[in-house]
This record gives sequence, C-alpha cells and structure tokens, in this order.
Amino acid sequence: MGRNILGDAALIEPKPVSGLGPDAAWLNRLREYVRSIRLLPGPGYLISQTPAGIVLSLRSKSGGAVSLSVSTLYLLSVSGDYITCTAQDSSHGLQKEIYVAKPFKLREKIASENKFGAIYNYTYGAGPDDLNRYRTSALASNAADTETELVIPIWIKDDQIPVISANPPGVVGGDHKPVSALMIEDNRHWAKI
Repeated sequence: MGRNILGDAALIEPKPVSGLGPDAAWLNRLREYVRSIRLLPGPGYLISQTPAGIVLSLRSKSGGAVSLSVSTLYLLSVSGDYITCTAQDSSHGLQKEIYVAKPFKLREKIASENKFGAIYNYTYGAGPDDLNRYRTSALASNAADTETELVIPIWIKDDQIPVISANPPGVVGGDHKPVSALMIEDNRHWAKI
C-alpha cells in the first residue's frame, strides 16, 4: 500500500463491488482504472508533496538519494539564456529571485545552426518590450535573405513557468549567481513574425 502524496494518511482502497448488474461492473472497471493510473512509491523511488510541487526522490544503486522536484514558478524577467522567476506572482510584492535556464533552443547563445544542410546565422536584439526580444535569422549563403523572429507564445509577466530542479551546465544567472532550475518545454519556439 502506498502513501497518499496529498497527505500522510494511507490510501484507502475500496474493495471490489459485489453484484452482477451493470452498475457493479462499471464501478469495478473504474476502480481498476484508478488503480492503474495512481502514482505510488515503488522500489527505488519515493513521492512527496511540498508547497513548491511534487518531489520525486530517486534512490541510486549505492543507496544515496537523488531528488528531482517539479514546480510552477512565475515569470519576472527574461535574459539571453535564462529567465528570472519567483515562487508567487507579482501581487505578493518583492520576493526571492530564482534563475531558471531556458530550454536550449530558446537560448541566445546559439549563433548559427544547420537546418537541412543550410547554415543560418542568428543575431539578437531589442524587441517590442522588456520581456520579448527579436532574433534575426540570415541564410549564410545569402546574407540578404533574412527573417525576423520572436519567441511564441510571447513572454508575459507572471506567466506560469513549469520547471524542474537542476544545475544546467553553461548557464549562469544575474550577477553570475547559479541557475537552480531548468524550464520544462512549454511549447515556446522562435517563429517568423
């Protein structure tokens, strides 16, 4: 029997419904379905609920614990390779800033890229507001062939950003402070405008 991730009480598992009618059959199918999708602690991992989200603690073969937490933060500002977030939206006043690495393809350190055998060079510049920047994509073989791109969906202050705890290599936050989370892909991408 596993622990309920929403509290300390053991899960109460209903017994199969007796009877031959369609209601009993339906309830027993529902019971089996719920049992099949329920996330329970198992060999090598534990699950717990914290104010920041659900924490999955993995046990290594040597017995030590590795912790991975998934949570939602709120967007405060956007920089080249990372975003700055807070644990609550801006209506709660000043809060501790949390630096979150952008997914690799959204980072501004990418200077060029090979797409289907063609090399594209990128430059980055000011955009329509403080949160959104433009990227100019130019075909290396024909520098006059350019397009302006913007990350879509656009960044909006207090956007909810799904993150996992991480220390991604090569990304440093404001004032060279460590980045402590990695943004989970949320379908943002560079798109021609």
